[in-house]
Amino acid sequence: LKYIFWSQVMDNFKVTLENGDNPDVNALVGSDTVTITVPQDWKDQLVVALGLEVAATDWLTLRAGWNYGTNPVPDETSMPVAPAITEQHGSIGATAKWGSLVFDLAWQHAFENSIKVGQSLQTRDLNGSTLSVEMDFVTLGISYDF
Repeated sequence: LKYIFWSQVMDNFKVTLENGDNPDVNALVGSDTVTITVPQDWKDQLVVALGLEVAATDWLTLRAGWNYGTNPVPDETSMPVAPAITEQHGSIGATAKWGSLVFDLAWQHAFENSIKVGQSLQTRDLNGSTLSVEMDFVTLGISYDF
């Protein structure tokens, strides 16, 4: 079990652009500096994770895992460029040793999750949209034990 305090770090995203050299843009915003605050309002998250590791032989270790954590991102602040809405992940992996060489291979799957954006606080272009995310990660590691 782990508890992630997202609300303490993902409240607002503030960007300040300074020294703009386009006179038309500067006239539009009233100066050569513009500050934009983008609300995030992420919620804290409880994550439950389970894993199993089995030494199948003296040279092969197998692993499997699953984790679940509620989506911390409110629908109205979701952005397609930061699709952090997945809730369930499954993984399998193995480590094989061949002399001093060690090979690690793992696959993680983030199961599809969808949200419906009503009134977006980010951009009205997202109003009424649906955001769906499903991801796969493959990791290969090769190391040498001295």
